[in-house]
Amino acid sequence: MPKQRLVVIGNGMASARLVEEILARGGADQFEISIFSDEANGSYDRMRLADVLNGSRNERDIVARDFAWYHDNGIALYAGQRALIVSRQARIVYGSAGLAVPYDQLVFATGSSPYFPALKDLFDADGLRLAGVTGFRTLADCTTISMLAAESRRVAVIGGGLLALEAARGLIGSDREVHLIHNGPRLMSPQLDDYAAEVLRRLVENAGIRVHLNRAARALTGQRRVNGLVFSDGEVMNCELVVVSLGLIPNTWLAYQCGLTVERGIAVDSRLRSLDDARVFALGECAQLRDRIHGSEGAIVEQARVIASQLLERDSSARYRGQSGVCMTVMGMNVAVVGNIHAAEPRDACFEYHESTRGQYQKVVLRDGRLVGAILLGDLSAFAALSVAFESNARLSEAELTELLAPSPIHAKPWPRVA
Repeated sequence: MPKQRLVVIGNGMASARLVEEILARGGADQFEISIFSDEANGSYDRMRLADVLNGSRNERDIVARDFAWYHDNGIALYAGQRALIVSRQARIVYGSAGLAVPYDQLVFATGSSPYFPALKDLFDADGLRLAGVTGFRTLADCTTISMLAAESRRVAVIGGGLLALEAARGLIGSDREVHLIHNGPRLMSPQLDDYAAEVLRRLVENAGIRVHLNRAARALTGQRRVNGLVFSDGEVMNCELVVVSLGLIPNTWLAYQCGLTVERGIAVDSRLRSLDDARVFALGECAQLRDRIHGSEGAIVEQARVIASQLLERDSSARYRGQSGVCMTVMGMNVAVVGNIHAAEPRDACFEYHESTRGQYQKVVLRDGRLVGAILLGDLSAFAALSVAFESNARLSEAELTELLAPSPIHAKPWPRVA
């Protein structure tokens, strides 16, 4: 039987994980695989970009799959070739320099791009973004930031999420001031409660980063290159580099161009198949299941398994049901979040444990005995069990919860109950 042609648009973590999953299932015998990549390099770990930025690693250290890997696995990697047009009628992806690659199955793994706010004077007289203002998403961004940071005395990072924290961490050193500016009351506010966010703030400040909470950037100053940032209250902070990390926008323009349903992301069903075309799939930060985008590393691993099953096992029952929780490392601290920790009703019971000397914090919210949300700092050993409890909607008694979460008897403390 002739091989089918599988084309993947994008070469980030989602694409790489999917291709590895397909190869592990013997997919090389069934598919000719081609990958379009905007970047002129192999696949790398974006979560290690801060290490490249601060010099603790070089670019080669974070490249997970070099050009030789693609060649050895018989994969056609079109590095530095952006996919420009998808013709679903002809089943062809057109790229730069006249490239035309036909497909039988197509996967969008286009990821996302940094969101830039409507800052006053963001652009110069020629309509170009001021030099010294950049996002933080790619190896090219790292190169740009490193060059600019080398001649900067003060750097401003705008944002309060994980990527903003990673950018700030990567800029520490060389006697420059690093300022983290967030317009909310706490860092990583969608994931953390007040206590966990305060623990994180102390970690950030102890690392030498100056944190500005409840401060919004309104405008920039400078002619060709930025030389200052204006806060909403009119105060001006001089700086020579501004890194913007206020969130991500799914890269969906190509899917929109070829007539797929696009909302926040490319709309898919639980098989991660486009709602409009049975030959088209999407995963990662560009895909939207129901009303949510699931782009964490754990979510991508599961999504890759589902798509690989669909492609290689035509009657597969594999489905992606969404993500109940996420694990991450922030400023060297292990963090896990399950469900919605901010949900609160009078019938909710809250169980907490603090051990500041060991950097431990555990908080679980139950509603009628069922898990609503949880935060774990430090020790994440209970994450898997809590995720299962959340997904199954099982009841948890206080005794079961204490057995699952309580520290060793030497450090045991009572679990406060808050009605």
